Amino acid sequence: MVLRLWRRDYDYIMIDGAPILPVTDSALLSRYADFTLVVARHNETDRRSLERACQILRSQGARQIGLVLNGVKDSTGSHHRYYGYKQMSYHGSNPHA
Repeated sequence: MVLRLWRRDYDYIMIDGAPILPVTDSALLSRYADFTLVVARHNETDRRSLERACQILRSQGARQIGLVLNGVKDSTGSHHRYYGYKQMSYHGSNPHA
């Protein structure tokens, strides 16, 4: 398989696959990956779908499974203060304006 060849030359190989539930290709590929990342959309992907996706991945031999939750809206800005971004200026901006 071509992945074996790539492993000799590269430290990391990323494979972007189709959604797990409607298509089996990604689940089958997950057995060759060191890590499988599941991407879910906030307020759209339900918990049962995530559980089913992880169950399918495990059944196909996925070694490690992680989750990215995208589409989360921040209405408070509190995470910016927590990470120190509130006081930062960016190229081209005037922090004293």
